[in-house]
Formats: sequence, C-alpha cells, structure tokens
Amino acid sequence: MFEAMPLLAILLRLMSGEIAILGYLVAGLYAVNGRAQAVTALTLSWLFSMLNPDIFPDSGLASIGRYWILLMSVLCLVAHPSRRPLRNASRQVILGTTLFAVFVILHSFLFSRMSDVSLLKATSWTVAIIVLLMCWSQMSWAQRNRTSNQIYWILIAVMIVSLLLTQFTAGYLPGRQLLRGLLGHSQSLGITMAILALWSLVNLIASRKPARLDLLIFPLAVFTIYLTGARTAFLALTLAFLIMVSLGPHLAQRKLLAMLPGLKSRKVQFNGLIFLILLAISAPSLQSEIDSFLTKGYRADNIQEAFKSSRGGLLEEMQRNIDRYPLTGIGFGIASAPNEMRIVRDPIFGLPISAAVEKGVLPVAVIEELGYPGAGLFALWIMMLIIQSARLGAFSLGILCTILALNMGEAILFSIGGMGMLALILATRCSVVNSAGRKDAKH
Repeated sequence: MFEAMPLLAILLRLMSGEIAILGYLVAGLYAVNGRAQAVTALTLSWLFSMLNPDIFPDSGLASIGRYWILLMSVLCLVAHPSRRPLRNASRQVILGTTLFAVFVILHSFLFSRMSDVSLLKATSWTVAIIVLLMCWSQMSWAQRNRTSNQIYWILIAVMIVSLLLTQFTAGYLPGRQLLRGLLGHSQSLGITMAILALWSLVNLIASRKPARLDLLIFPLAVFTIYLTGARTAFLALTLAFLIMVSLGPHLAQRKLLAMLPGLKSRKVQFNGLIFLILLAISAPSLQSEIDSFLTKGYRADNIQEAFKSSRGGLLEEMQRNIDRYPLTGIGFGIASAPNEMRIVRDPIFGLPISAAVEKGVLPVAVIEELGYPGAGLFALWIMMLIIQSARLGAFSLGILCTILALNMGEAILFSIGGMGMLALILATRCSVVNSAGRKDAKH
C-alpha cells in the first residue's frame, strides 16, 4: 500500500476540479517517510505543477500544494535523522550552497525593491535545495540508483504520452503547431526532453554494455524536441555533450574512454554510423526544416536575428536595470518591470505565495537581480558544482551541463514553482556523492 502512494497521488492529480489538490496531499504524506520518498514527492510536485491545463486542470491551489510537499520533505529530515555521515565532498557543496543562499536572503532583505517577494523566493529556494542536497547525500547507493531510475521513467512517460497527444489539438500550443504534449508549454516539454535525451545518451556511452532501451529513447527524445520547436533545448543538448566530451576528462582527470567506455561498444558505433549516414543522405531535404526550427517561425535570416526577436526585448530591459543598479541589483526573483508583476497573496496574512517572472539568459538575470558582487558569488558556486559533478562521472557532469546550458536561454534554476524544481532535483543529484562515496556509471 505504501509503495502505491505515488501512483495514487498521480491518479488524484489527473482528476479535474477540487479533487486535484488531493494529489499534492498524498505526495506530501509520502515525502515524510524517507529521503528517497521526499525526492520522489518533489519530482511529483514538479510534474503536477507543469501538467497541460487544457487536459488536466488544476484546482487553483497548486502553490499551496507545492509548499505542502516541500514542508513534508523538511519534516522528513527532522523525523528521520540519518546515521550516515556526510562525505567531505558533499559537505563542501552543502556549505558552499548554504553560504550563497544566506547571501541571497540577506540581499533580499537589504536591497530588493520588493523585499517580501524576494524573501519568499529566496527562502523557499534555499529550503528546497538544502533538503535535496541532504536527501541525495544521505541515501544509500541502492536508494540513490532506484530514485534516479524512477525519475528517468517519469521523464520517459512524459515523452510517450506527449507523442500520443500529437493526434489531438490539446497537445499543441493554441494557434501554433508547437507540441506541448503532457506539459503546459512547448518550452517546458523541450527542456524536459533535452534532459531525457542527454540522460539516455550518457547511459549509452558511459556503460560498457549499453541497453537497447536507451538506443530507442535518445532518438525519440530528440524528435520530440523538434516537435516542440524549442531551440534552447536542442542547443543546450548539443553544448552539454560537447562540454562533457571535451572538458569532462580534464576536469575528472581521467581519459576519455575510461570516462565513456560505451564509445568502444560496437552496438553504439554501428548505430552512430547508421545515424550519420541517414543524416548525410537526408541533409538537403532537411535543411529547410532545420532553418525553420532554429528560427522558430520568426522572419529572420539567421539564428542570431531569431534570438533577438524572441529574447532581445527582455535583454534590453534587463540591461537598463543593470546600468541603473550595478552593485545592488533590483532584487532576487523580481521582474525587470516590477510594477507589471502578477503577485498572488494568501487571503489570511497577505503573504506572497506566487510571483512568476520571465527572464531569458540566467547570467544576465543574476547580474540584474543581485548586482555584480552577487553574480561573482554565483559564478564561484556554479564552478564548485561543475568540478564536483565531473569527479562523480559522466552522468553527473552531462546532466548538470545540460541544466546550466538550458538556463542560457530560459532562466529556470531559481524557479522552484516551475521547471526549476526538476532542474534542482537533478542538479543536486549530480553535485553530491552518496553516503557510500561511490561514483556514477549509468542510470
């Protein structure tokens, strides 16, 4: 019965109306039972929040449901103190993350143009990332692998259902032929599929005996990215792979074939060769489709002009704020035009519970919100995560690089109410070593 709670939570959330909130309730009760369960529940929190509203309407209490699951995850750490000591590598990451988080909270109190909103976002983000770091680092090797595999299968399920929804109008953005599938937006599905594609690719090339399933998942995930029209997802996937192959061995101080033994697999080599041959044969006919995908329907001669059309306005407004507040920034999680923010407050105390913002390039957003000093601390924190992930293996480095690359086009890392929760779950998974101190191979 206990193991069926995630499935029950999913079924309840898929029901429309007021019943949907019961899915969050059950997921929160599941989270309190252990660290692995808490991570699974937080993954469900991400999924529940991102579901396609035209197919699975929410009850309107999603924000409260997310906080409930997060609160129960905190209670899990309090109710079940771990006897497993933290490894030095994990302790360093947790300490570094805590110091950066404390800076963000203090900055929100001292310099934010909307202190209550910044404090809400900074505090909830701090709680979420510390809980996730503690959960992943205090799991056993078996728990860590089992939880990772559960997340992998959730992403596969999202892909399969989304592909089935290509036959229905609700599976596309209104008025556009961009697939959103099971999720609420095509960009969200594209980001999710970029993570799944890299995950399956690493499973292939980081394992001495690649699984046939991953040979199927990788091309399907890439095809789904194409259907979403998410340029950011495709470019992030490509960039993450290049970083993993080129810089990974140097950062991990290992040879390439030792880090990626699957490259020697005849199965991988054969399928890779077939893929390249098919790509070369179909290149002329695919050129127009590729150009259309990269420009995403904008009337642009190249991808630079398309980027300017879709992100240029956001960057210009962010740059004006940077010029005006170079040292202090405008505040953590604050929109470039604060007066245009839609803030949802609870009816009893008037505290903010939701304040969504849309920003493009994360490094620019960090400078705008925290100023140059805060951006410097952020860069040091990111470098710490990258170095630690490289030491853990190809899987950790590849997934973390994918998440960071995705943030170059869609700033999601600090948005725990949306795609940021999935990003945090996997980024923390890839940044701390398990309690046994063993490195990753494949998952």
